[in-house]
Amino acid sequence: MFNIIIEIISGFFIIAGLFFCCVGVLGMIRLPNIIMKAHAAGLIDTGGIFCICLGLAIKSGFALVSIKIMLMAILFILMSAPICYALMQIALRTQKKVFKEFNGEKNND
Repeated sequence: MFNIIIEIISGFFIIAGLFFCCVGVLGMIRLPNIIMKAHAAGLIDTGGIFCICLGLAIKSGFALVSIKIMLMAILFILMSAPICYALMQIALRTQKKVFKEFNGEKNND
């Protein structure tokens, strides 16, 4: 009975993580500019990868493998925001027309 509950909980987290990843990938494809695409990439990193790693850690039980999986998930969460910030700074310095289009101004350069 306890194994069935663990399988259901881990399956729920894995499916939720896959849902976040699929929604994020669709956002990366369909959204028009780099700011919105960065938000979709952040959704994949924080929501998707964390839920998948949590589901895998629950499925593997209390072992060294589950500790390593959760450490990897925490590193993904901690590194996602600085990487996204650095990419947005590069976009701000090199492609200012993207931000003008985001604010509703058309740039005909």
